[in-house]
Formats: sequence, structure tokens, C-alpha cells
Amino acid sequence: MSGVGGQDHLDWNESQATPEDAVFAMLRAAGLDPMDLAMAEEGLTALLASLAEETSLSPAGRSNAFNQLRKRIEAAGQVAADRRRHPAIADVKITRPLVITGLPRSGTTILHSILAQDPDTRSPLSWEIARPSPPPEAATHHTDPRIEDWVRANLSPGSSSGRADPEFRKKHLTGAQLPEECGQIIGATLRGTEMWARYRVASYVAWWLEAEHTWDYQVHRRWLQHFQWRNPRTRWALKWPNHIFHLGDLLKVYPDACIVQLHRDPREVISSISSLIRTIRSSGFSTLDTEALGREMLDLWATGATRSIEFRLKHPGVKVADVSYRRLLETPIEAIQDIYAAFEIPLTNLAEGRMQTFLKDTPQNAHGEHRHSLGDYGLCEQAVSERMHDYCDRFAAYH
Repeated sequence: MSGVGGQDHLDWNESQATPEDAVFAMLRAAGLDPMDLAMAEEGLTALLASLAEETSLSPAGRSNAFNQLRKRIEAAGQVAADRRRHPAIADVKITRPLVITGLPRSGTTILHSILAQDPDTRSPLSWEIARPSPPPEAATHHTDPRIEDWVRANLSPGSSSGRADPEFRKKHLTGAQLPEECGQIIGATLRGTEMWARYRVASYVAWWLEAEHTWDYQVHRRWLQHFQWRNPRTRWALKWPNHIFHLGDLLKVYPDACIVQLHRDPREVISSISSLIRTIRSSGFSTLDTEALGREMLDLWATGATRSIEFRLKHPGVKVADVSYRRLLETPIEAIQDIYAAFEIPLTNLAEGRMQTFLKDTPQNAHGEHRHSLGDYGLCEQAVSERMHDYCDRFAAYH
């Protein structure tokens, strides 16, 4: 079967007995290699079991969850088919990617967008992750009709993606031609965390925290090869706060990664991420327990902070460039210069000029100020400081 532009297309079979049956049938028809299918099925099994436990999901929320799974499976099948169709994709080399991570709401998104202005740098863009087939080409990378498709699907009023929501746009930078985080690629493995952001899936998150994720990063590398094949640059700039949970697995696949870890006062982080996730989940749940949400965010990201500290203590030879959120906001170009210097990357006048232009054209709070408070989520500063004591002490200079 084929869809628009000759892409392989997988039909959503509404005749299946349940949505769960349909999504499993779709996955098994996606043309994945046996190992890939087995790993994806493991993640999907854990995810669907957890989704069934979310009794507060509205009918619309549950429907959107299965539609999101459908899109991820379809994209995975298309990338796999393109890789078989064009064996040269597997020969593409991914070297020394810049990988941004750290606590969420610590400037990872804006830093990613700034780095992407360097003409020598390639970042995965929102539109190409959503519709990766056929592989993007350099000549049409900024005129591809899939860009407008993404805008219509995501920024039209009432879009199910939630990106058009004015509250969301206050809180998160988004756009078809802006860099997208690695989690959106790893979503195609059905072993990522994008469903957590929308639908909570608590037991799935517990599974994800203990699972091994080297294969997920191998799939991630295949997608980078896919995007780079006809649109090469000198380096990749990547971003995902959730990398801090599994830095060891990341480095098994990208042993030469240049890791940038951003830092912000965790009291601000937990307040801000609770507010963002509340907005993201509001359209999918009949009711939201904001105090439970606050506890969830604190527990999850305290775990991430602890894991990143433990990894760095055990692997002192891994070079990490630490960057302060405050410094990034106040003197962004100086922060960029430090990152480039740390990894001996030349910062050209052209790149710096484009970064300056982007910063001028993308002011903070362009869509309104994001106001948030720990008290809205049943938390206080002391509770956050005590729960994240080790992180606060180790990186106090960056807060």
C-alpha cells in the first residue's frame, strides 16, 4: 500500500476488536526487522497496560493516545522501508554530535534552537520527524510541502497536538522548522516518554526507568542517518532532557558525543515543568490532581538528577560542558562560545551572526509570560530543596 508521495502507508484497521488489537496489528504489519519488532512490542505492551490504568482519561484523550501511536508506527515503518530501498543510508557516519540535556525547563529548547542557526550544524526539525519519508533533501529543506502540512496539522485552532494552545505556546517554543527533541524520534521505538507527558502512564514510566535503552539509541542513530543522507552537515545538535536518565546507553551508541548539561534552580524547574505538563494533559483528562502532578514531577526529575550525578562520578573521563540557565539567558553568545571552545568547535562569524539574528527575532515571552508557582502543585521550596539536596549542592554555582 502507498500513501502520498509514494510513501509506504499502514492503514488503521478499525475492524479490529479493540484499539489495542488494532495497534498491535499495525505494528506487526509495519515491516520491521524481527529484533526491532520484538523490542517495539515490549515497549508497546508496557505502554498499553499502563494506558488502561489511566481511568481519568477522557474519551478524546484515549482516542488521541491511539492516534499518536498510529502515527509513530507509521513513521517507523516508513523509515525502515526507505532504509531497505536505499542501502546507502546505512553508510552515513554520525560523528561527535552535540547533545544537550539537563533538567527540563533549564533552557534546553532555546539552546538547541540557537545552535541550529550554525550553517555547519544539522538538527532534526519538527516537520521531518512527523513525516520523515521520503528522506529530506538539502535543496528543498526549507520549502518542502510537508512543512505546510505540519503547520496545518499542529498550529490550526483545535489541533489535537495541543501545540496551537495559547497556554502551550507561552510555555514552549514550537514551529515546523524549529529543532525538535530526540524524544520525538525515540517515540517511534514505542519505548520513549512522549506518552508520559500527555497521558501520565505511571506504571510505564516505572518500567522505562529500569529498562535498557541501547537499542532505542540505535534506532535514533538510524533516523539521523536517514535525515543526513541527502542533507549533510558537519555536525548534529541534539536535545532531550530525558537523556540524563540513561547517559550510559546514549554513550554506547554515540561514544564521541559532546554532552552539554544545562542547570537551573530546581525549585524553578519543578514549578515550571508542572505547569507545562498540566497544560499538555488538560485536554486529555477528565480531572487533574495538581498536587499529585507536583509530586510526580519532583520524584521523576529528582531521580533524573541523581542518575546524572551518579553517572558522572563513575565516569569522570566523560567530558561534559556545564552551562547555567541564567547565563544562557543573560549572555547567550558567550555561553555558546564556551560550549564551542569546550569541544574545540570553530564558531564562525557567519554562525554567530545568524545566532544573533535568531535571538533578536525570537524574544523571550513572545507569546506571553509563563507564570508558575510551586504552591499551585502542593509543593514548597524547602520540599524541593530537600528532595534534590545532592543536585543543589553539586551544581550550586550554576543556579
